[in-house]
Amino acid sequence: MDREELLINRYGVYPKEEYRDEIRKLLIEEIDNELFSESHECLRILCFLLFSIGNVKDCELIWKAKMLNMDTGCMVDTVYLCGAGYNKTLLYLNNKEGLEKMKQYIVKNIGQEFRKDEVIEEFKNYYGLD
Repeated sequence: MDREELLINRYGVYPKEEYRDEIRKLLIEEIDNELFSESHECLRILCFLLFSIGNVKDCELIWKAKMLNMDTGCMVDTVYLCGAGYNKTLLYLNNKEGLEKMKQYIVKNIGQEFRKDEVIEEFKNYYGLD
């Protein structure tokens, strides 16, 4: 079993809020070890798990992961930045300093409400999950 399968088996597609800090810690480790990683699949999954939990504060960490390099920029779906919802995320960003670029990126690349359940279904289909 590879690391990606371990993450999905441990947390599922709908991780409990109680796992949020643990998932954040793992994502920070992935970001810190990015230079030594041949694949960014674990980083992508961890971003998805935080998206699924839906805490608006996690958009900043997901943004950091997305902006690491060209590979992670492509792998981490833009909608993962809006796990709490499009409007709630923009409201959060309006009240934070230094995140204007992120806000502009979201508006340009999402530009409207999306259906979180559809994003989760796409993830499940990609990984062959039921």
